[in-house]
Amino acid sequence: TGIFNPSEGIEVAGMLQSGTWTTSDTVRVMDDIILHADSSLSIEAGVYVEFAGPYQFIVNGLLTAMGEPGNNIVFTTINNDPLVDSLRWKGIRFVNAKRGCSLQFCRIEYGWARGAWPANNGGGIYISSCSDNIIEGNRIGTQADGVSALGNGSHGIEIISPASDATGNVIGGSQAGANVIANNGGNGVQLTRQTSNVFNTTIT
Repeated sequence: TGIFNPSEGIEVAGMLQSGTWTTSDTVRVMDDIILHADSSLSIEAGVYVEFAGPYQFIVNGLLTAMGEPGNNIVFTTINNDPLVDSLRWKGIRFVNAKRGCSLQFCRIEYGWARGAWPANNGGGIYISSCSDNIIEGNRIGTQADGVSALGNGSHGIEIISPASDATGNVIGGSQAGANVIANNGGNGVQLTRQTSNVFNTTIT
């Protein structure tokens, strides 16, 4: 994980404000965080987002997380033993989010969705009733090398919605934007009651 320095990072909890998390930020998540439907958040390449406990990132607004090859955005846990189930964070959850959210060249590691339905759906990324999301160039359950295991506790990605409520979601991209999804406790990509475009994605 990144090294949190209060003079160089920020702590967040609850409702997030619109804005940008920059390359100088390490973001420590101290409780569930929610991006409101009327808010937008950009995250720049190189930012570490570290969850200090079993918290979730709920996206109702517009999230644009644009990493770069070799300079990923990292969503992870701060805990020294990330495989202790009670300490693992609960993943990124797009629920009725604005059209056009994107996660590109990010690493999603050690997430585990749990609790009563529907909170127990998903693992790394969960998408419900939102459209035109782009999930491209990510490492979901692995280190940057795409091999070494940093697995999520359930599915790597789960999209669950009636087809009419979740259209145009794209998982994968050009060869340079291929996802690697591996070492997770459930399916690599779980599609329930709908279809999405999945291509150039390695699932193991």
